[in-house]
Amino acid sequence: MPSIPDGIEKLLGAVVGNPAVLDLNHLREAVFERQKMNPSVLPSGVAFPHARTDAVRALVIAVATLAAPLPASAVSVQMMFLIGVPKSAAKEYLELMSLLTRNLRTASAVEQLCRFTEKDEFLNALAAT
Repeated sequence: MPSIPDGIEKLLGAVVGNPAVLDLNHLREAVFERQKMNPSVLPSGVAFPHARTDAVRALVIAVATLAAPLPASAVSVQMMFLIGVPKSAAKEYLELMSLLTRNLRTASAVEQLCRFTEKDEFLNALAAT
């Protein structure tokens, strides 16, 4: 059965070759270390595996909507955002997390976004929620 760590690995694969990623292995280690300390999951079914690290030179985000929800504590995760943030970008990180948690706080908002298959449609809908 797939798990949150499996989902994180797939999202890490999506950022391979991204010029903002300086060290993919270091990013992987930082994300998994952060997950051990305090996994970020909203009650609406959104997981935010993330790390503030020097392994990225700019904000890096990979998103996945899941056909089959993944178990995470008392919540079934339907969407994941892998986020890599430079240590120097604390303000940007806080703004991003505020936007995402505000727009994805309800299960209905998450369900609606999970229906989109095209990136532009997803981003437009996320901005409109």
